[in-house]
Amino acid sequence: MSIRGIPGDASVLAREGAGLDEAASGLLDLTRALHRLADEDESIGRAADALRERTGEAAQSVLRVEPRYRVTAEVVSGFASVVDDAQGRVRAAASRAEDALVDRLGIDDRLAELDAARPGVEEVAELLDWEERRDALLRLREDAVERLRDAEAAAERARDEWWEAGGRAAERVSREFEELSDSLVDAIVSAVVSAAEAAVDAIEQLDAWIDAVAEWASTVLRDAVTMLVISSAALAAAGFLLSVLVVAFSSPLVLSALASGALTVEQVIDQGIALTLQALPVLAPAILLLLADEASRPTPAMRRDRSLEKGHLSRDDQGLAQYAFQQAAVVDALGHDSSTVVQVVEVLDESGERVGWRVTPPSTQDWQLHGDRGAMNDLSSNLALMLQPESQAAYERAVLSAMEGAGIQPGDPVMLVGFSQGGILAGKLAADPDVPYEIDAILVAGAPIDHFDIPRSGPDAPVVLSLQHGRGDIVHRLDGVAPVDSERWRTVAVDPPPGEAAHNAGSYAATAREHLDGAPAGELSSADIERFFSENERVQYFQGAER
Repeated sequence: MSIRGIPGDASVLAREGAGLDEAASGLLDLTRALHRLADEDESIGRAADALRERTGEAAQSVLRVEPRYRVTAEVVSGFASVVDDAQGRVRAAASRAEDALVDRLGIDDRLAELDAARPGVEEVAELLDWEERRDALLRLREDAVERLRDAEAAAERARDEWWEAGGRAAERVSREFEELSDSLVDAIVSAVVSAAEAAVDAIEQLDAWIDAVAEWASTVLRDAVTMLVISSAALAAAGFLLSVLVVAFSSPLVLSALASGALTVEQVIDQGIALTLQALPVLAPAILLLLADEASRPTPAMRRDRSLEKGHLSRDDQGLAQYAFQQAAVVDALGHDSSTVVQVVEVLDESGERVGWRVTPPSTQDWQLHGDRGAMNDLSSNLALMLQPESQAAYERAVLSAMEGAGIQPGDPVMLVGFSQGGILAGKLAADPDVPYEIDAILVAGAPIDHFDIPRSGPDAPVVLSLQHGRGDIVHRLDGVAPVDSERWRTVAVDPPPGEAAHNAGSYAATAREHLDGAPAGELSSADIERFFSENERVQYFQGAER
């Protein structure tokens, strides 16, 4: 019987436990800061009182998050000690077992040699000596066998203790999460909504200009919370962002700057996002768990769905960029949250020769925390694209599988079109030197791609055309990087059409018609974009789902 080792790395567990403990400490610091804000008497009046009340509520909500991290830190750190001790005991037992086994095998060889040289019965003295030596070897063999059994039993005890400790750890963490789960989410969301309402109450006292700002800020806050509240870690991030915004909007200095025009609400929001992004390392343990789960998911099969290939490629009088983003909306509608649909268009010249490909992946449709409705374009794959681009989420693997299934060959020129998450993937693939295709152009809208290391100059750099709604759409800012404007990369930031939702593929299609198609900004790279459109195109749709 060979002794099996105990899996795991105690040093990694200890490091993760320390990280969770730091997260808990960070949340306590945040709670203290919120309480200080709630106790401050810098301003008076109904609005200030309301802000202090809401800030106190936010502090209590964040405080309820802290035990999740503190308890998990204690459990992980304690389990790290158990793993380290058990692994040491198993290694020692394995060493003793190996020594005992070597001794037993050596004794067996000596017994075999002794048995082969057994004296005859007439050689009385020699036979007595032979029997004594054999009895001594048998005793030594029994001792070796006993030592081997003891070592194996010691290793088994260590494994049993390790297994039981793991069960206790899992049970304790599970109990903590069950107690906090639904009520915690409700509390955090309630606190965010209450704080937003309080900010509106405060701002409404200034004048009609402030009313308009408050309405816009309410939309921005809702979008920010939607993007940030995507895991237990993101709940803390939402609380952190909330605290920054509450501090900002409760400051008389900030309100005066807003009223005078010296400061814009967009600048306040951007600074809040920047601070939240800096706080993400504190939340890393929970994020890493989510990313590891996403990376380990298998790639669902992407199959061509010919039933979708009718009636979706009618350009009529639409401009190219408008048409491209309208198709992004079509792809989203086809798959919705039950499946991932990818549009692959083979672009042909007048003689029917292929000149390139245009690929449109979908944006986020499955908004569940762990993305279990079927669509791979979900929240966790969004996180993977933004925070761990070196790995491949199932969503990215599915899109690459669809491209291969459509017949795109290594080295073929490709243009990627994407809205929101589809645009993030376009940027990621354009920055990845290991992608087998020639990503010659990407056309994206409402996508945070400025942080990707996409080549920005030279003949091998792809053309990048990024459309951003400067008012109302916070999503393209979530990478915390200023928009890029270079030789081959053009960012066009404009306001959305009146009455249109800011973060919406259809709204971006309307914006593209006015500001990209035929406009000077579009002409800067029109030739590179136009070659991926023609009157002679073949479309394929590929569909797959996680089950």
